[in-house]
Amino acid sequence: MKSIYTFLLNLLLVILVPAFNSYAQFNPGLGANFGIDGDILSGQNLNGSFSGNGSHDWFKKSGTGINVGLGMIDTSGNSIYAAKIATGENFTFSKGMAFPMFSNQGGYLVMDTRYARDNFGLSGASDKSDATT
Repeated sequence: MKSIYTFLLNLLLVILVPAFNSYAQFNPGLGANFGIDGDILSGQNLNGSFSGNGSHDWFKKSGTGINVGLGMIDTSGNSIYAAKIATGENFTFSKGMAFPMFSNQGGYLVMDTRYARDNFGLSGASDKSDATT
């Protein structure tokens, strides 16, 4: 009897997991007002039929006159990092969340997040692995 339940559970997982995965990839939208459409900036929409205005994402989109939503990563002091990267310096850093862990932001529970830059390719600027905003 136990093997029948195990078989049925595995069958359900085989059927349901690909369906959820394909929905997230081919029908991008907003989950908890967080952009899941492939961009990393709040308040914009790269794919899907939702309005990007006011959506949250990893980084807060700079600009005025638009409803940009929240950026989850703390970007204070980023001008120092941007200047170092622009000169070709290859270094690591790690930034935490812009809000306290498990806090309520706009009716949504934000748990935790971290952004880090590695120092892959120490020999030169052409083979760096990083993400900039």
